[in-house]
Amino acid sequence: MVPGTILDCTLYSLKLYRVQFAFLMLIFGLVTLKAASGAPNFEDDVYPVFKKHCLSCHSADKKKADLDLSTVKSIQTGSSGGDIVKAGSPDTSVLFMVMDHHEDFEPMPPRKPKVPDEDLKVVHAWIAGGLIESAGGVSQLRKMNFDLSAGSAQKPVDPAVPVNLPPVPVADTVSPAPIVAMAASPWADVIAASGHEQILLYGKKRAARLEADFVPVADADLLSRKGVDGAIRFEGESLLLDEIPGDFLDGGSGFTISMWIKPDPTMKTQPIFGRESFRLFLEASKTGWKIRGMNRDEANGIVYTGRADGVPRGESTLVTVTCDGKNWEYFYSGKSVIKQPVPETQPGFLKKSKPLFLGGNGIAGPEAGFHGEIEDFRFYRKVLSATEVRGIFQNAQSSFSHIGTLPFPEGAVHDLRFSRNGELLVAAGGKGAYSGKVVIFDVKTGERKAVLGDEQDIVLSADITADHRFVAMGTPANLVKIYSTQSGELLHRIKKHTDWVSTVRFSPDGSQLASGDRNGGIHVWETATGGIVYTLDEHKVKVTALSWRPDGGILASGGEDGKFVLWDMKDGWAIRSAEAHSEKSLSRYTRTTGVLDLDFAKDGRILTAGRDRSLKLWNPDGSKSAEYSGLNELPIKAVFSGDGHHIFSGNLDGSLWIWDTKTFQPIAKMEVGRPKMVSR
Repeated sequence: MVPGTILDCTLYSLKLYRVQFAFLMLIFGLVTLKAASGAPNFEDDVYPVFKKHCLSCHSADKKKADLDLSTVKSIQTGSSGGDIVKAGSPDTSVLFMVMDHHEDFEPMPPRKPKVPDEDLKVVHAWIAGGLIESAGGVSQLRKMNFDLSAGSAQKPVDPAVPVNLPPVPVADTVSPAPIVAMAASPWADVIAASGHEQILLYGKKRAARLEADFVPVADADLLSRKGVDGAIRFEGESLLLDEIPGDFLDGGSGFTISMWIKPDPTMKTQPIFGRESFRLFLEASKTGWKIRGMNRDEANGIVYTGRADGVPRGESTLVTVTCDGKNWEYFYSGKSVIKQPVPETQPGFLKKSKPLFLGGNGIAGPEAGFHGEIEDFRFYRKVLSATEVRGIFQNAQSSFSHIGTLPFPEGAVHDLRFSRNGELLVAAGGKGAYSGKVVIFDVKTGERKAVLGDEQDIVLSADITADHRFVAMGTPANLVKIYSTQSGELLHRIKKHTDWVSTVRFSPDGSQLASGDRNGGIHVWETATGGIVYTLDEHKVKVTALSWRPDGGILASGGEDGKFVLWDMKDGWAIRSAEAHSEKSLSRYTRTTGVLDLDFAKDGRILTAGRDRSLKLWNPDGSKSAEYSGLNELPIKAVFSGDGHHIFSGNLDGSLWIWDTKTFQPIAKMEVGRPKMVSR
């Protein structure tokens, strides 16, 4: 044996052992890190905190106030004062609030400094995570399943948009009125906001927009333009375009055709432009329609172009087609989708010098042409560049502008609600200590469909069921009233609230009504009978807002306590609670705590506006997604647009802000008292 071999082997073995041990420790460390990165559990994380600060007075051997904090089971049993913890709701759990020295509770531990913040964060996270008992344990949080397809109102074939409302001048006031009521149509780009004894409506104008950033697109080369002042309705008959020379296509010059098109849902395959030998036409698809072209050449051959999906049902889409003799190019909403070369064997257009038509190809008969709306049709005697095509689209993408005014001589508007299909607008209000009414408007025409109630004070809130059969109102007389819209009869007069009824909201299917009051009380009622379903006790001060998730499974409430709470409507249990807008202040005059409004989007996201001058977005499970704080003005109202792509906030100074939900940044501002865009 070579000298030193045994020693060398021993050293090698020790080195190998150290490497193996280090590897095992690394694996163990990774596992430990992974376990620590999840929600805290009682045995490993929370029990040491309680042992350090609480168990000397609250253990199995010594139960002050009949409270034992040594096990999860005993904690859930509570104390002599009742329950002390709610899974998922740390900010309203008594256990956390006493440890956090909440102003409404006796601080714990008594006569000692507050528990350190790092320990408080552990307890807070443990309650929020669902009171997990041990590593790998099961959370007690309820699952919040949400079916995106659920809901009581289907999108109407023709979403209601105000058209040619009677002219009503905007009230001339020294300063804009605060926006105390606001609503967004669930299916159209329409916003309603309160003004001075008026309701101001905002929407998108396309063709005639001429604002500061409007850039004319090749106006010198326009041969025809139709539908500038509004959409043209077609019922199968064609519109002759005699301003375009009949022999224009015969010369082989390049051209561009552009139009906003909104086909009726029953449309299948009909022409929308052209003549017998050349036409653009719709071809039905699973998602909507495709735009196609057909051209008969001098050799009597037929060439088809296009065929890309891009015209959805129920929406207006910008379609642009160019041809320079070498290529056909199709654009949807300013973006190129198909570029198709002209076959070398095609000698050009069939030269017949026949006129061109819009809404068809000149063949008579109601079934021969287009059914739907065409707006801002343009025919250019040149091929527009991709930049110019985008310019047409961008010019038409106007931010919301004033599109109409509804007078409300009853007094101040205090609440606004669109019906679930967007056809009706419900306005509640009146004159304080004098009168109150609810008015129902037809959104398209502005006609008053009904006036309900004859109150001796202002109506604070109102809503209408999805089937339009019932209207509910909340009043300062502590009453909830439910009316029949068919007969105007008062069906139920409910007196259970102990203070002013500040908000009422029907469930999406209309079977239940939630109401909240100025004393923090929330009740849920059966619409048909007026019988009580639940009493929800979580807020201790004014309930400012209620909103139902679109599937009706969850009710959200917000209050002046700064909290918003998510309630499971299977049993009325508070499954999530968060201090959404809560800041301590020196006096009541500098108070910045309070949720002023909240709203559910169709996908379950939640929007809150707060007295702390912030807007916040929350995920469907109640966790915070985004925040915009430090607003110059107080956001009183905040709602999602119907498609969830935008947020609208109405402020104390009378301004209405528009936000992009993807970036959560403001993109436009309007002043309701001076209804036009003032910045972008």
